Amino acid sequence: MVFGKYDSRGNAALSRRLGAHFTAVGYTLFQIIVVFVLEIYIIAPAVFQNTRTYYLNIFLLMYFMINITGNYYYLVVADLSCKKFLNVGEQRTGFFYCHSCDQNSPPRAHHCTFCETCVARRDHHCFFIANCVGSANVRFFVLFCLFASLGSFYSTVLNIMYLNGHMIPLIPLNVEGFLCLVTPVTLYKWWIGSVSLLNLCIVAISWFCFLQILVTSGFGLFEMMLVCSGQTTYEWRHHITHYSLGWRQNLQEVFGRYWYLWWLFPVYHTLPGALKRDELYDPYYIKPAKEI
Repeated sequence: MVFGKYDSRGNAALSRRLGAHFTAVGYTLFQIIVVFVLEIYIIAPAVFQNTRTYYLNIFLLMYFMINITGNYYYLVVADLSCKKFLNVGEQRTGFFYCHSCDQNSPPRAHHCTFCETCVARRDHHCFFIANCVGSANVRFFVLFCLFASLGSFYSTVLNIMYLNGHMIPLIPLNVEGFLCLVTPVTLYKWWIGSVSLLNLCIVAISWFCFLQILVTSGFGLFEMMLVCSGQTTYEWRHHITHYSLGWRQNLQEVFGRYWYLWWLFPVYHTLPGALKRDELYDPYYIKPAKEI
């Protein structure tokens, strides 16, 4: 549940993970930057034309972008390894021996072949963050999905408003206007010179944003369901429910005592339950190893 300070090995591991997931991470960063530049410098000024509404929308776009980039950063750099908490030879009830890590790992930990370490409370490995989602960053995963879906939805609405005024009337919805939003049709119209390259790019980016809404909202809602039930994906699949302490306590374990403040701004702090190694693993000692 805490971020370890990277030493030379940690920096090497982070560099290795980013290198192995270069395409997925690059795509994510490219989309964030392109959408941000497009909405701030082209779409919003054209749609609102420096009115009071313009400044309100700029503020909202900046708010979404800060939360998206902040939570994404913490997702990527989180050190999820169990090794920073464990003595290699210690043995406790419910621990299991990991041959790959050559250590006794705690319950709910699982070895990740991509990260090459046992991850505390591992949920899954995500290629788009070049990291696992585990105890140290699950809250940032939920918040990233939330703000990515909201930001993508907001950008899609602004793009449609822009296209409605600068390419073809879309409101009320009509067949010709709908066809112009189909990327192959827009590409053909650009080829014959009836649509500008900028409008073609806006149509394509709008579809990427729409796809992003479906993906991030789906993953975010599923992960939030797991957080409230006190489970990981593995535990959900195998109907393991005895780690749950009730939805409110489960939320506090992930987001901290003031869990409702995490939805406002991506500020990092150490959770009270993770200040000491024993406090992190004590609740799991009585669980039999066969159930992890």
